[in-house]
Amino acid sequence: MKQLLLAIRIKDWWNAIIIPVISFYLIGLHYSDYPIDIDSVLNSFSILFLSATTAAFGFYLNELTDIQDDIRAGKNNIVATFSTSKASLIFRLIIFFTAISTVLFWEYTYILVLFSIQIILFILYSCPPVRLKRFPIAAVILDSLYSGTIFYFICLLYAEANLNWTIALLTLGFGIFRGLRNIIYHVDKDQKLDHLAGQKTLAHLTDNHRMTLAQSLLFFLEISCLLCLLFPVSAYSFYIVITGVLILLVKRNYYRFYSSGDISDKKKWLSEINTVYEVWLPVAMVAGTFGIWEWRGFLAGYLVMLILFPGISRIIHEIYLLLLNIYYLGYKFFYFISDLYFIHTKPHFDIGKWWKRLTGNNEHS
Repeated sequence: MKQLLLAIRIKDWWNAIIIPVISFYLIGLHYSDYPIDIDSVLNSFSILFLSATTAAFGFYLNELTDIQDDIRAGKNNIVATFSTSKASLIFRLIIFFTAISTVLFWEYTYILVLFSIQIILFILYSCPPVRLKRFPIAAVILDSLYSGTIFYFICLLYAEANLNWTIALLTLGFGIFRGLRNIIYHVDKDQKLDHLAGQKTLAHLTDNHRMTLAQSLLFFLEISCLLCLLFPVSAYSFYIVITGVLILLVKRNYYRFYSSGDISDKKKWLSEINTVYEVWLPVAMVAGTFGIWEWRGFLAGYLVMLILFPGISRIIHEIYLLLLNIYYLGYKFFYFISDLYFIHTKPHFDIGKWWKRLTGNNEHS
């Protein structure tokens, strides 16, 4: 079982892909004409099953077709350690469960069409002789489509949301911009490994500064689309996501001004962007959706998310980080104002020593 989970790279997608997908199903419920009840929320488990099997199929196919490239790059590939028969058996099982997960959607023609497009994109991206992942621009575009965009629309359709051009364009914009920014981050990080594997990516066509600038711009666009989608949904949802964005900006400020000067340190905040979608977005949608049943519903919803997606527990660390920075900024502000006052009134007064005595943090402690 452990080898199977490693082969389908569940750590790479369980929180990063599935959580935003489930969140979009909840967004879709708010845009439908039907009341949000327990049954409609429980339908999210159908989406969970479909998206999990599809992600497993895509990642396993990618590992299976990357064996030779990963060997050249010295990169670990768990499928390469399987016998041919074992690798084939696992792939057939994944295909079987992926097919089973579509049964509940047989009455939804548009969903089946989108699902088919998703599978075709996986094949075009990974499998020879096409293998579009070897083409830098095409690889980035395809990844932005199948890494979430198509499933966001599947979720909205399954929730029977009233789709109009505004909702459709905002969803498309969020999915494309987020997907582009995410894949650019990864090809930038894996530049050396891709070079060893003989694979030319977007990172080899431009410089690091432009890659970083592109990620920053795309984040602004993707978060703008998401916030426009959430604004009519629920005040709780909107402001919780805003909180996550503010914490991200605090991290960006920290990495930029308190790094060692290394460019890689200043870019660390880019790795934190997905926290907004893996932690704050699901909590925001739980608050907006289960809040209809007051605190009991919210607590039950959060516990379910916590069990299914343990990574959501990171919100505790995020809140701690926010409080810590509020304390830090407050301390700095107090220190600055106090210095301004005592410089003009009591030049001999040492505010630093006074503050240490006040907090009990003296030099001998």
